[in-house]
Amino acid sequence: MKKLLILCLCFAFVLASCTSGGQKGESSNISNTGDVNSTVSDPDNSIPDDADQNSDNSSAVYGELKVDSTVSKPQVIEVRSDENTADMLNPEVMKKAGANKAALAMREKVLNSKDAVRVGGTTYYVSSKGSDSNDGRTPAAPFEKLTTAFAAAQEGDAVLLERGSVFRLGSTITLTNGVTYGAYGTGEKPEVWGSLENYAQPVRWQPYNIRNVWAIDFMDSDVGIIVFNHGEAVGNMQYYVRNLKKNGDFFFDNMQKVLYVYCDKGNPGNAYKDIEIGSRKILFRLRDGAENVTIDNIAFKYTGTFGIRGASGCRGINITNCIIGWIGGSMMESANNRFGNGIEFAAGCQDITVENCWIYQIYDAGFTFQITLPEGEEKEQTFKNINLKNNLIEYCSWAFEWWPTDSVCKIENISVTGNIMRFSGYGFAWDTRGPSHIRGAWSAKDFTARNFVISDNIFDCANGPVYAWALYSSEQFGSPLSGNSYYQRMPNSSYKSVFIFDLLEADTGAWAAKNQKQFDSVIAEFDRKAAVVKWLG
Repeated sequence: MKKLLILCLCFAFVLASCTSGGQKGESSNISNTGDVNSTVSDPDNSIPDDADQNSDNSSAVYGELKVDSTVSKPQVIEVRSDENTADMLNPEVMKKAGANKAALAMREKVLNSKDAVRVGGTTYYVSSKGSDSNDGRTPAAPFEKLTTAFAAAQEGDAVLLERGSVFRLGSTITLTNGVTYGAYGTGEKPEVWGSLENYAQPVRWQPYNIRNVWAIDFMDSDVGIIVFNHGEAVGNMQYYVRNLKKNGDFFFDNMQKVLYVYCDKGNPGNAYKDIEIGSRKILFRLRDGAENVTIDNIAFKYTGTFGIRGASGCRGINITNCIIGWIGGSMMESANNRFGNGIEFAAGCQDITVENCWIYQIYDAGFTFQITLPEGEEKEQTFKNINLKNNLIEYCSWAFEWWPTDSVCKIENISVTGNIMRFSGYGFAWDTRGPSHIRGAWSAKDFTARNFVISDNIFDCANGPVYAWALYSSEQFGSPLSGNSYYQRMPNSSYKSVFIFDLLEADTGAWAAKNQKQFDSVIAEFDRKAAVVKWLG
């Protein structure tokens, strides 16, 4: 009898194993009937902040991607993008620009910038080839995870990321006051990516019950941006799965954590070598009121909100020699608007320098300082001693945005000099945001800006106005523009004016141009010392 019982139990175990499926991906939330099982939890809900995710252990080579299945713990060298990644989406716009030579020279300067940070305290090293069992205090024994290195650093210390490494973040990293964050080693800048993994894995994607629509479980927050092959194509957000009609269209079901993408080339994991998905997370977050933080020679990419953000009185922040690209597009938590900036300082800041950085393909602004207070709340905010200089900012909706409140807002000693701002409104957000090189207040505010200087910049081909600002009074603007160079052609968007200064929201103060003579006349109204004024047709 005992033997019979044992045989029955064994048979039941085998039967259960056979009926359980056992195929990878069967526990997915995705159903071809359109049903979604919302009770299935994240199969890996303990993803570390910078874990490398790769479910395919087969050998493969694409650019810099190499996976060797013969070793017990395969080393993955990430697929890194070429330096022309900014231009891949819209290469035609460069052919009609006016400042390519200067812009490409500035790119090279940023790409080849040297590490020059000086630290008085302990230096911690972190590498994608490191180990968290190391002490992290020498390049020969670096940490592996950013979170480990960042937690160790105290005021006066430094955290250096190894050049050539890619660090993927599962969540926002908050920086420590008084710490320097930089790079070490040789080669390309270390990169911090908001995309959890390269999603070009065929096994991850399943066909949906709409033709050419594919679905993937995505256990993260709101999807704002999808970048295919590092800029060859970019996703186009839709608000219903039924609206997915062309390649790259996507819809994210935030409740069920399923992402749907239209791809008539077949399985997206086969159609592309690299797919990066950015969700609603800040890559580097400065603490509220953060002080004395330096970020140097690091590249930030692929997130739906911000590359770097600080708020509530940050001061003494230096961001130098960095690259920030493919940022933004997530929905605000209120679900009423998409957003995302390369670098943002909100609710007051002082003594801020952003220099020698390359910022591109940002959904909203490359750099912005602004107020973010609840409707009707008044609180004095000060923006003082802000320097944006010698940066290349391109393919954003606005290269530079500043957004004040009423008289409780104090703005003084703002310097925007030596920058190249170009192709605003020609990036992945196109003209949906009302593009301009410089975007001032969206509605008229009663405040005064003191010592606000915009000089010696190059403004090259906005898909809209050079400058747009809602004025409270005709005297409020003052004369901040001096010695700038202007290259412009007729925009292909609906925003045709070269300058828009809307007095008390009365639809007044728009200046348009259609030829060189008119362009000369308009620029003379605002910048009497302009270095170059050229209408490109």
